[in-house]
Amino acid sequence: MNTKNVIVTLLLFALYGCEPCPAMDWTALHEVEGSPSANEVGCSGDLGWLQISSPVWKQYALAGERWYVKSDNIAVAKRIMEARFNRLGLHRSDFDDALVWFCPGRRKNPSAVAIDYATRYRNIVESHRKK
Repeated sequence: MNTKNVIVTLLLFALYGCEPCPAMDWTALHEVEGSPSANEVGCSGDLGWLQISSPVWKQYALAGERWYVKSDNIAVAKRIMEARFNRLGLHRSDFDDALVWFCPGRRKNPSAVAIDYATRYRNIVESHRKK
């Protein structure tokens, strides 16, 4: 973790009283997102290894972080999820993690597509845990 990320993590802890999001399986999320490489732009304009939307990237990326660098994509994704879970105050589960990533505003009434997405993520996470 670089110095900027440590500072941001400490600020989040001081402001919100919680630790970073350790539970996410970023490889599983990448598999569900379906982007094979870090330097791809998705068909909807989503950026990088975890397919982060451009406006969300601009909101959470630190100066010098590049969407096409896998480690930067993950660092930004961690900040996104920390902020979302802090704001929503949810109980953590693999299924909830995926819904908060995919459709934070509709997590209480997710569409069939969102339920399928969250189910696929949960299944991949479980298969990774068995390895």
